[in-house]
Amino acid sequence: MEQEFIKRVRVLLPEWWAPQGALEDQLSRLESEAGVRLPKEYVEFMRMVDGYAGQVGGKGYVDIMTIDEAIRTNSAHKIRETMHGLLLFASDGGGEAFAFDLRGDEVTVVQVPWVGMDWECANKVGTSFMDFLEQLAQQKG
Repeated sequence: MEQEFIKRVRVLLPEWWAPQGALEDQLSRLESEAGVRLPKEYVEFMRMVDGYAGQVGGKGYVDIMTIDEAIRTNSAHKIRETMHGLLLFASDGGGEAFAFDLRGDEVTVVQVPWVGMDWECANKVGTSFMDFLEQLAQQKG
């Protein structure tokens, strides 16, 4: 299962190389400070590579924050207080952020604007971390 996950990630993220993944204490700190349980695929990915900025499938683009950046960003935007259940983890490199919606039984990925961030503005862009990457890979360039 883990090898299949790695193969899928390498296909989707052609510029990926992992000098070092996130440490367990970093992942635990993000979970603790966000007050939510991190999605399994995201944790697996971050254990391999702590952040990524580049092409997705040759068509899309994503800037996945390092764990430390995610901690700082979620804290700076007071996400736990204002939008509990949301966890910012990436951006499109412009005016949109990507976040996990962890409020229900099923984790989804949503896109929210950096300015005017609100649940009403959240648009579902994936049913899981991998689905999110696969959706980005299908974007029209």
